[in-house]
Amino acid sequence: MPKNKRNKVIALTKTKKTNFSDKKSVFIQKVIDLVDEFEYTYTFSFKNLTTLAFQSLRTYFREEKSVFLMGKNTVMQVALGKTEEEAYKPNMHLLAENLRGNSGLFFSNKEPESIIK
Repeated sequence: MPKNKRNKVIALTKTKKTNFSDKKSVFIQKVIDLVDEFEYTYTFSFKNLTTLAFQSLRTYFREEKSVFLMGKNTVMQVALGKTEEEAYKPNMHLLAENLRGNSGLFFSNKEPESIIK
């Protein structure tokens, strides 16, 4: 007879813990690397953004080697610096203040006028 496939109670001593601090530090380092790599950093917010619409945005800006980055707002704020003293680069704390709600970061080397169009 096959083994019983019902849900069984497993003691927490037998489960493996995930180390979220490692994942967060990798994400913070990724944000810092992107800030160094690209000339311009933008914040964007969205409402009811579908996957198809966001994919088309990514493919449009992929030709210009631009990057969209979405993650936890507080982790991105820590990477940019929440205050002027903690800021990674000058005025990066102003970007961190705009990360509220559904938002993300956009990195590009293209001029701001052409991005806004």
